[in-house]
Amino acid sequence: MKILDFIKTIKTSPKKFIIAFIIIIFIVIILPLLLSKKQPPETKTPSEQTIPFSDIPLKDRQQTTEDDKAFNEALEKIHSQSPWLKQLPIKTNNYKIVYDFNKQAFRIHLLTTSTEEIKQQALQSLKDIGVDTQTQDYYFLEPTSSFQQLIQE
Repeated sequence: MKILDFIKTIKTSPKKFIIAFIIIIFIVIILPLLLSKKQPPETKTPSEQTIPFSDIPLKDRQQTTEDDKAFNEALEKIHSQSPWLKQLPIKTNNYKIVYDFNKQAFRIHLLTTSTEEIKQQALQSLKDIGVDTQTQDYYFLEPTSSFQQLIQE
């Protein structure tokens, strides 16, 4: 009943007519636009675009295949010579062990105050993954005060 009374008064009151018109426009046009979640079309960068393998020239496909084989052979050689590599890094609260390829040695970064016991624990961790600590080189990095502050933050 109240809606009908409001509609009758719209005809006689310009203010109510304008308010009703604005509400209707908002409900019919603006509200659906605001609620629709249209996302911009996804654009791919050239590096993300895929090219079917068959569209690659035969010469390039052969080179890619040869490169893949060479890479896999080199990786297999590394893993056969250093089977422990897959088990690195070793992280504990007292140290972190990684392999430094430039120095061809294990880097044992001590995270707490250095003690002989912690160093022996780190060396035992290497032995546990199959490293011969008698023939493999390793070195320790002592914690610095700035490093200590960094890991405590």
